[in-house]
Amino acid sequence: MPSTEQDTLPGMEQTVIAGRYQLIRQLGQGGMGTVYLVRHVNTHEQLAMKVLRKELVGQPEAVERFKREMKASALLKSDNVTRITDADTAQELDGSLYMVMELLDGVDLEKLLRGKKPLDPVSVIFILGQAARALDKAHSLKIIHRDLKPENLFLHRSPELGLIVKVLDFGIAMFQSPVGSTEMRLTQDQSVLGTPLYMAPEQILGNRDQIAPQTDMWALAMIAYDMLVGECYWQVPNLAQLVSRIALLKQPAPSSQAPSLPKTFDLWFAKACAYEAGDRFQSVTEQVDALAYALQVDPAWLDATIPPDTLLARFNEA
Repeated sequence: MPSTEQDTLPGMEQTVIAGRYQLIRQLGQGGMGTVYLVRHVNTHEQLAMKVLRKELVGQPEAVERFKREMKASALLKSDNVTRITDADTAQELDGSLYMVMELLDGVDLEKLLRGKKPLDPVSVIFILGQAARALDKAHSLKIIHRDLKPENLFLHRSPELGLIVKVLDFGIAMFQSPVGSTEMRLTQDQSVLGTPLYMAPEQILGNRDQIAPQTDMWALAMIAYDMLVGECYWQVPNLAQLVSRIALLKQPAPSSQAPSLPKTFDLWFAKACAYEAGDRFQSVTEQVDALAYALQVDPAWLDATIPPDTLLARFNEA
């Protein structure tokens, strides 16, 4: 999880969770849980601990989402997914679930794009190429993220690997094959989960049986537009109009909204966001490779381990 400076909470430095994690300070809070900076009392390694909110402990759906995030990381074992090192319940947390994960140092894509400043094509391909590694591995394991958005792509400064992209938050991921005998369906078939601005038609209409890896690829195409233009593709005043436009496929050509985009991007976008999932790309790597061609970027940037100087400068600025 990302590290963000906040004041140490009174008395927190004296609290030790599960006999081995010393609480230092709160890093952030979200809908599902609170994230703390912790120190392992034996190794002194600094880590992040995400604790399920107390009011959600008795809600099976919330507990299942929390567990899914843990399962996905354990299955994927990818440098481009946050590494989770421990998970349990603790009496110091009144029996709440917690997970311990690597402490991330950097910024998410949403913050990188603040001020509506677009990224250059090479930086876009580098970021999406790294995300493709995690997503194609997830899809090969029949795990579909379902909530890809700029906030869930994190640029992390790793001491060993340099600047890498982490795909965050598999809390509403769909496992298309059972993960253990206790696997349960997270929601009713017609439930809508995710962030509407990045949803494919099958997702926003609640057609659970039609959700596929290409559902994530639609979201990634929307993120690509965000990065290249500096603002969201859908410019609508309310959710009802957004749902209508996605469901009826009323999509303006990207270059008609952003003249800086080449016509080749329009063709790529039309395939990436085809109404039928089967008409989209067959893998995220194929999708990003085609985008590199459309933007006239050397495809070697998909596999690059050293980011372009323009991205490093933007990262340091953010």
